[in-house]
This record gives sequence, C-alpha cells and structure tokens, in this order.
Amino acid sequence: AMDIGRNYARSYISRADSIDIERVQRLYQGMEDEALAAFRSMQVAAADVDFSRTAEMRYVGQFHEVEVQVVGGKVSREVLDETLQSFHRKHTELYTFSMPWKEVEFSTFRLRATVRRARFQLQPLAPATEDASPALKRYRSCRFNGSETNTRVYDGDKLRAKNRIEGPAIIEETTTTVVIPRSFVCEVDRAKNYILRRS
Repeated sequence: AMDIGRNYARSYISRADSIDIERVQRLYQGMEDEALAAFRSMQVAAADVDFSRTAEMRYVGQFHEVEVQVVGGKVSREVLDETLQSFHRKHTELYTFSMPWKEVEFSTFRLRATVRRARFQLQPLAPATEDASPALKRYRSCRFNGSETNTRVYDGDKLRAKNRIEGPAIIEETTTTVVIPRSFVCEVDRAKNYILRRS
C-alpha cells in the first residue's frame, strides 16, 4: 500500500556564501534523471513521479547536520538564501537556538522520488453465520486467571464474516495469535478484523 520511493544523495561540502549554484543544479538534475530512468524500467511515466529536495547543513565547526527542505525547480541564489533561512529556523526548532551570524555550510544534497500507488480495497470475507465451528482445529490446555482450561483453538484462515466466538478461545493466524479471554466475545467483520467485546 505504500508509495514507491527511491532516495538519492550527493555529497558536496561548501560554505553557503561561496557555493557553486550551477553545480548544485547539476547534482539535483542528475539525481532526477537517475530516478526517472529507474521508474521508466518499472513502466512508470515521468509525469507520475514526484520529487522532494532536501539539503543537509550545519554551522561551520559543528559535527551534526540538519536536513532542510529545498524548493524544487531551477536552483538560484534566492532558493539557496531561503534554504539558509529555513536552516536557522529548523535549528531553533530542534535545539532552541540559532546562530545567524555564524557561517553555514552545505554537506549533502538529497532527493526523494515517489510514485503514488493506486488506491485499493481489501477483499471482503464471504459472509457466514455466527457458528464458527467449521474453523475449530483442536483443543489445548491453557491457563486463564490461574486455572487450567480446556480451550478451543480456531484456524484463522477458515473464519468467515459474522462468525462469533466466546472466550476463552484462541485464534491461530499465520503471523499472529489472538487470545480471547473469559467474559469476552469475538466477532469477525467483513474486513477480517477480530472485534472483542466484553460479554
């Protein structure tokens, strides 16, 4: 269900006041071209790819960077000046202070390319009755409230919508186990959710 994403990074350490703007433009353009080529191999049109640019920055002498959003489009002195102001603001948000009088340097330029996945719907379960006995696998001894109990165990793959199971019981799924305590009732809905309510 997640969007398809690719991350790219290019290192270029330079002070903000002497940075080569054309070089930054080439770095971002190169990453965008690489991303489009990768998505093209997955039959994704260029128009469906969204780009998000960031840059890692720090005050000269610092050992940690702050990642700041960079406006898309052609890189210009105005774009980098706005990025610089964003860095001061972000530094204040993260560390409660900024040092606008101190020199700042860029270290890494990053690009995230994403393609939105098509919306989908979960396949609903076939409806049945409240009777869950067709999914009963076996019985096993379990301890509830300090006492041994002969407990029904159900196969989650065989449960259907509207099935109703009174606790104590166990539902075994491939990746998890659901325990239904005493005094609870479990109902299965159309999306295969197990809804437990106190009986």
